Amino acid sequence: MQTAHALSQKDNIRPQAESNFADQALIEAIADGDRHAMRALFLRHSVRIYRFVLSITKHQSLAEDLVNEVFLAVWQQSDKFDGRSQVSTWLLGIARLK
Repeated sequence: MQTAHALSQKDNIRPQAESNFADQALIEAIADGDRHAMRALFLRHSVRIYRFVLSITKHQSLAEDLVNEVFLAVWQQSDKFDGRSQVSTWLLGIARLK
């Protein structure tokens, strides 16, 4: 019974850690020029970034343009990601600066 409880606690932590690991792997692949990794990262995070930017700008078309600028910056600067934060935090930081 303790094993089942320990496994259920471990399962609650794993998805977030796996997601962050997967995001870091995507960033590394993007730094190597992998367009499929870029697409995967975009699909995973674009809605969150759009909502974040829209909450700041209050303009849909501007928010859409800024999302594109964020991911262009990621494509150009992925080799500069040093892993001190989660990828999602890094993306939101780029969005805020844009």
